[in-house]
Order: sequence, then structure tokens, then C-alpha cells
Amino acid sequence: MIKAVKWKAWLPKYLPNGGMLGFYCIAARLFRITGKKVAEHERENGLLLQGEGSPLRQGRYIENQAEWGNIRFGTVRRSNMAYSGCEILATYNARISLGEALSWQDMAGLIARYERKGAAFWGLIGTSPKEIAAYFKENGYAVTLKCHMGQEELEALGRDSDTLIVTAYNNRNDITGQIHTISITKDGYGNYALHNVYAYDRNRRSYVARGGYGSLQEAIRNMAVAPAVICVIGIRKNSRKGN
Repeated sequence: MIKAVKWKAWLPKYLPNGGMLGFYCIAARLFRITGKKVAEHERENGLLLQGEGSPLRQGRYIENQAEWGNIRFGTVRRSNMAYSGCEILATYNARISLGEALSWQDMAGLIARYERKGAAFWGLIGTSPKEIAAYFKENGYAVTLKCHMGQEELEALGRDSDTLIVTAYNNRNDITGQIHTISITKDGYGNYALHNVYAYDRNRRSYVARGGYGSLQEAIRNMAVAPAVICVIGIRKNSRKGN
């Protein structure tokens, strides 16, 4: 009999990262959300995102995924933005870091876009990372997606990118710890900050970014208790159309 601990560690340790990316792609292609549902959710989300109780603070990074439970994403009973919307929030945060001015309409439209193309298992397990890369390419950015790299290559990707999105296992020894996708930004000194990692301020009243990391490897190491990278997406704005 296989011990539970070994079973929980098998996927993070032995499934190739390319295999996990392929799994996401298949789950997104085979289990599609209908156009009618996408339009319905976009209308509902638009009303909620512009209301007084909206979890969105326009123009600011999103750190509070846990407070997005009333925002629709996916059609499986337990799926919503709080449960499986991290890839969408990472996309939004990356766009903010690239200097884009985004509204509640943009967020409602972004959710709808990923529901139409990219939502895996009807949104239950989030969005395919390859579809995130495709989204930024569609919008004129230069994109590099890597699922296997050494430390030097990782740091080079960090230096060459204006912003990054990382998908990782929360616990390399336990698949039940699930997978999380976050936006990683850089300041003018090359220091990295993590967004939407469930970090509180000193008074534990609000969610904040976790930053001040001098290397990309150090930043990723602080994503979770024992993270294991599945893929890193580097995004550059210097090749944007019209520049």
C-alpha cells in the first residue's frame, strides 16, 4: 500500500512541468463554459464590481483574493474568484504593473475572456498558464514561458522582463496544498514583490504585498511554505505595438 504522504508528493515531485501544463490545456479545451454563461457572469460581475461592497480597488494591486467569493468564475459549484481565480488576478496585477489603467469593466471583461478560453475543468482548477501567455501575446507584449530552468536562467528571465507571473505548487510534498499563480513585480532597484500571497499588514487588518527580495529565486521561495515552480512567464512591454 502506498503511503498517503508519498501519494501526495508524487505529482509535485515526479510529474514533469510540461506534463502539468499539458494537463491544464486539455482540461481547458475539453471542459468549456458556454457563451450564455459567460455573458451572464459578465453582467453579474459588472454589477458587483462597481458596487459599494466590491473587492476591487481600481488602480491598485489585488492582494485580497479571499474576499472575492461573490465574484463569479466558472460553472462548477465550488468555483468562484476566491477559490480558483488566482490566474485572473495575477493577469490584472501584471497589467497594473505594466502601467495600464484598468476599471471594473476591464476586470469583468477579463474574467469573461478566460471563461471563454482558458478556464480548466469549467474553472474548477483555475486557468491554463499557457492561455495567460497567449493573452499577453495577443495584446502586443513579448512573452517568454519557461517550465524548466536553472538559477542563472531564472534570474536572467527576471532581469529581462518588466513583470512576471509564476505558477507553483504551494507545497512540493503535498498536492492537496493546491496550486497558486501570482504576479511578481520589480521596483526601480530590481527588487521583487509578490502580490496576492495572503500576507497581512502588521495589524492583520488588510492584505498586502510581500516584497524586498533581491533575487527572483528568493521571491519565489517566499510564495508559500514549500513552493515548487511549474512555470514562469516573463512579460516585456518594450515590444508593445506602437512603441
